[in-house]
Amino acid sequence: MKKYIHKIRWKYVVFTFIYTALLLLVVSPFFYIYYVNNGMPIFDERLEAATIDHLESVGLSEEEISDAKIVRPPYDTHQDYYKAHVFVSFVDDPDVYYIYGKEKYFGDIVQYCEKEVVLPKGNELVLETMSYDEDGCVSMSIEDTEE
Repeated sequence: MKKYIHKIRWKYVVFTFIYTALLLLVVSPFFYIYYVNNGMPIFDERLEAATIDHLESVGLSEEEISDAKIVRPPYDTHQDYYKAHVFVSFVDDPDVYYIYGKEKYFGDIVQYCEKEVVLPKGNELVLETMSYDEDGCVSMSIEDTEE
């Protein structure tokens, strides 16, 4: 066993560990920034399931939900919420997608006040009161309205 240990070129082993550590130090901030902004993609199923559970806790049944899908929209949203949203449409209102998001810090599922309406020429965000609105909806805008 000792003869094999003596044949190892320790200089190359040390350099390999040093280069690996430097690579991890350089790459890890990028992964962290991605995680903070977007959340991990493997949590999409959990986010969708948590949204369905939230809707059931509000009093809606699964039969009322027509479609639920994960979307990472191209527009900016509030920085306290993950970029991945769950777009939910209901059987009674199939042309309107109600948008749900998850808080970064506490993990609460919230409904955004904006909805995405399907139009013949494309989808449009609207800020109207509709049938499945929740009382504590959160605005998606990132502008501060306090003066």
